[in-house]
Amino acid sequence: MWIGISKIIDLKVLEQKIVDFINPYSFEMGNVGEISYKTDLYAYCEQSKSEFPFVLRFGSTIAIDDENKYLKIAEYISKEFSCKTITDALNYGLDKSEYWSIIFENGISYLAEDSNSDLFDGTGGEVKILKRTSLKY
Repeated sequence: MWIGISKIIDLKVLEQKIVDFINPYSFEMGNVGEISYKTDLYAYCEQSKSEFPFVLRFGSTIAIDDENKYLKIAEYISKEFSCKTITDALNYGLDKSEYWSIIFENGISYLAEDSNSDLFDGTGGEVKILKRTSLKY
């Protein structure tokens, strides 16, 4: 799973906020090669040339394949840092394609389609917001 963030945030501050939010799970964040893989969840950071220049790629050492967990983290980051966030939303799309995402901004969630975008495949353009959506987790 991944979360894109619309602005660059201090890594240590972001890491501590995520640690506080996902308690009781343990978490670490860093660049590729810096992760110890000794925590329940981890994320490494990437840069993107899209409208979401900061991307976190998540993994876990325990079974937390719950898409809603990452939606909640994305929503939390958006509120906590007053920014837009985006994450995978395969279960919320209009079909089974891999291009569905949810964008959070100002407490509102939107269904978006990220194919043919700089974020998804680097082909140019921004992610397309399709409609406001209500999530139930």
